[in-house]
Amino acid sequence: MNDLVGMKPAAAFVLTPKDTHYEICKQLLKANVDVYVEKPGTIKSSELYKLCEMAKQKQLVFMVGFNRRFAPLHIQGQKFVSGLAISSAFFQKTRQSSINMDIKDLLLEDAVHQIDMLRFYCGEAEVVSTVCLTERSQLVNLTSILALENVGYAVIAYTLQGGGWSETYPIHAPRNL
Repeated sequence: MNDLVGMKPAAAFVLTPKDTHYEICKQLLKANVDVYVEKPGTIKSSELYKLCEMAKQKQLVFMVGFNRRFAPLHIQGQKFVSGLAISSAFFQKTRQSSINMDIKDLLLEDAVHQIDMLRFYCGEAEVVSTVCLTERSQLVNLTSILALENVGYAVIAYTLQGGGWSETYPIHAPRNL
């Protein structure tokens, strides 16, 4: 961390495990570095408040978000479907095995990206049904069916027995070409 701060960057992305966010962000803000931290900003809301106050006092940018929303390919895809009445969408994330200790951590650290991508591409949605399959307190599969604002439906599928690492987002909507 000292090497990074010594380089005097104008900004830094903090994309580390959530339990490291507070200390890393605090050090960066103390060094007058603008910070973008991947969700969740911190584990405790009191720590997040302290970081916000520190950034405000130093007039620095401190932003918590999902980095996928800023990837050029996602921005282009969202523009392509913007304004269309999406009839169906499927957000699938596949992993070989669990990368987190328990279901709560897995959802907060990894599966939540599918929910955010659904909202980014399709707008708000309401859960119709969710099924979780676990083995020894480890998430194996999570599948949710959601009703979209425009009468369409979406499915979020997250599996940890897929044999590989992939993410796909097929989105279907009528389009006059």
